Amino acid sequence: MRRILLTRPRAQSEAFAAEIAADGWEAMIWPVIEIVTTLRAAPDWGDAEAVILTSARAAEALASFGAPPLPAWCVGRATAEAARAAGFADVIVGGGDADALLSALLSARGAGPRRLVHVRGREAAGDMAGALCAAGRAVREIVAYAAEPGGPPPEEVDAAMRDGGIDGAALFSPRSATLFAESAPEAWRANYPAMTAFAISAAAAAPLSGLGFGATSVSERPDAAAFRAMLRAAA
Repeated sequence: MRRILLTRPRAQSEAFAAEIAADGWEAMIWPVIEIVTTLRAAPDWGDAEAVILTSARAAEALASFGAPPLPAWCVGRATAEAARAAGFADVIVGGGDADALLSALLSARGAGPRRLVHVRGREAAGDMAGALCAAGRAVREIVAYAAEPGGPPPEEVDAAMRDGGIDGAALFSPRSATLFAESAPEAWRANYPAMTAFAISAAAAAPLSGLGFGATSVSERPDAAAFRAMLRAAA
């Protein structure tokens, strides 16, 4: 089996490792980010007509407070599943990325909801609220979680990387790719030319461009199913 380094938070990495084992990959795990909930009380939904969720982590952060009786517009299937688990009854699934979700909101029947709350992480890759406001919507933002550095790599991961025993590294967000680039030991760079960087999107691949990976592969779509298909083809 080929060996890959997974960098998502541990629970997500362990679940994905179990899936890709059937595809010929043995996983090692270094959670370069730790998801920390920043909500301390239930959000004030005010006169909102809908909630925008651009990550499953946002939905998970709301779970302990109960979902409001509002429709949740979700960026993709994984976020939609998390929204239902958090208690949202009316869930609309976007096209898999923020641009597709924005397009769906603006083209919805009746011109879509006019007053929205975007629940997001502290670090945002785009400006969903700004784009919607420019189109005449009223949008408030609630920062529900933060992606904090997860600490140094485990000893077994460090040893495997220094020995050239890992064939690829998987990066699932621009934030995790940035933290990987900043936090990975300098000694690892000697083995990057023999490795492939697997990124869930072009934005996630960008922070890796100067590290010297032998190849970079970008998922056809920014979701776990497409990422797994990319790994299956490379196994």
